[in-house]
Amino acid sequence: MIRNYFKIAFRNITGTIGYSMLNILGLATGMAVALLIGLWVYNQYSYDKFLPDYAQLYRVQRNFNSNGDTLTFQSTSLRLADALRNQVPEIEYVAESDWMGSHGLMVGDKKLFIQGGQIGGDFLKMFQFPLLSGNANTVFQDAYSIVLTQSTATALFGKENPINKMVRFDNENDLKVTGILKDLPSNSSFNFNFIVPFSYVAQKDPAIKAQYTGSFGMNGYQTFVKLKPGISYAQVAPKIRLITHVETGSLNAKNSYVTFQPLQRWHLYSNYVNGKDTAGFLEYVNMFTIIGTLVLLIACINFVNLTTARSEKRAKEVGVRKAIGSLQKDLIIQFLSESFLLTLIAFVFQWSLYK
Repeated sequence: MIRNYFKIAFRNITGTIGYSMLNILGLATGMAVALLIGLWVYNQYSYDKFLPDYAQLYRVQRNFNSNGDTLTFQSTSLRLADALRNQVPEIEYVAESDWMGSHGLMVGDKKLFIQGGQIGGDFLKMFQFPLLSGNANTVFQDAYSIVLTQSTATALFGKENPINKMVRFDNENDLKVTGILKDLPSNSSFNFNFIVPFSYVAQKDPAIKAQYTGSFGMNGYQTFVKLKPGISYAQVAPKIRLITHVETGSLNAKNSYVTFQPLQRWHLYSNYVNGKDTAGFLEYVNMFTIIGTLVLLIACINFVNLTTARSEKRAKEVGVRKAIGSLQKDLIIQFLSESFLLTLIAFVFQWSLYK
């Protein structure tokens, strides 16, 4: 019986091919647009959630009181990083970092000028990006070392094993390759092709090393922290808030207080109002969510309208079916079968539009 319903439905669809294609194309287009937007929205919400323990990862920030306004800065000092490391036992790892820029890498006659960072030794223990070679606990033991992403290693060394081979960094020093990272996914807040230990920077430039014991006001770096398992931000907030206020004579340190922003809010909550992170990029995500929903809704309304308009032309068919003994439920199932078949064809067709 069910087979018969779909056989008749298929005949009706092919018998009015112009109407059917118009209905299918409209519904398929709406479904394809909604799916594309839905996948993009899902990608935005999934940022950094592939990392283990992402809920325990934070970025260190400073709220600065200026003429009644509270301004938020993500630039921090090396002394603050050291103070967090040594004075707050609830913090498991601390990693200082530069702002990640382009640097030159050279192996033989192969030269790359690509994005990378100089980062504290605990970085890969905190942000557990998959290591294809090397160990997060040992890759930065030597200050003159470098960790490459898989694509960067291939570009510099081809099919050779790059571990323990040398890379010329910024045409200044040779660094030993101690690890290979899997290429970072697109939904990562970090975007680098290599990382070098911050100890390399401190060893190369004594002035930078001196900043660990310098002023809290020398804010030129990023700092990331990971809290110990079971520790919440509420537990450490009172301890870190006035950590810079021990320094006398620094207006910068006295007028600011330290806060953490959780990793899961970095991407979407990028706008700051009065010291609080508020929806920044999230507003665009919400806007596209509404657009996708409206597009799908309009496509469905168009589908219903076209189906309803055609029903008037099928009144004679309904009368004949009733005259030969068809029940109301049979007619309902028949029309639903046609709608289901049209929707199924539109669903299959929208994948071709998407691809």
